[in-house]
Amino acid sequence: MARPHNPEDYVRYETEDDLIIYISRDLLERQKPGTQRLRFYIGGYGGYWLSLDEPWVDEETSEP
Repeated sequence: MARPHNPEDYVRYETEDDLIIYISRDLLERQKPGTQRLRFYIGGYGGYWLSLDEPWVDEETSEP
């Protein structure tokens, strides 16, 4: 499976089915804090939900 050319722009996730998925930081930053699932589609395979281990927290807007 290919990796992104610019891995610093992506967050790596492993699914329950042992698939590796790279989600762009741009997409994640547009999520509301507390998001726990993301819907995505793979052409020819259908739509799927990616469940995050922990609710999404935008690191740039969260307090230290």
